[in-house]
Amino acid sequence: MVHRDGNTFSVDVVVYVPRKDEFVSQVVHNESNVYRLGRLEAGEYTFKVYVQTVHGSSEYWLEREVRFTVFSSEDDEAVHAVELPNVSYVLVLLALTSVVTVLLKVSKRRR
Repeated sequence: MVHRDGNTFSVDVVVYVPRKDEFVSQVVHNESNVYRLGRLEAGEYTFKVYVQTVHGSSEYWLEREVRFTVFSSEDDEAVHAVELPNVSYVLVLLALTSVVTVLLKVSKRRR
């Protein structure tokens, strides 16, 4: 769900991180999302993506912020499509971090 506060839009994304005692198969998942913001008046806007991890941090943190401009039809400049943030790189980063964490714990247990 997209939240709006004036000219700022935001979404909250929850990512599952395995518990310390939980072993899972690692899967890289490339996901993109499209957010419909509706008809916007000309002006400057910001889109923010906040991430929270299950079994990780209990708070949301700002992962990505994108600023964009909406031009009126009266402007001489061309109107460009807005590229919204893609959280797939966050999922890849979390998967890689999980793999490294598991490998480190396994190597410590073998000692």
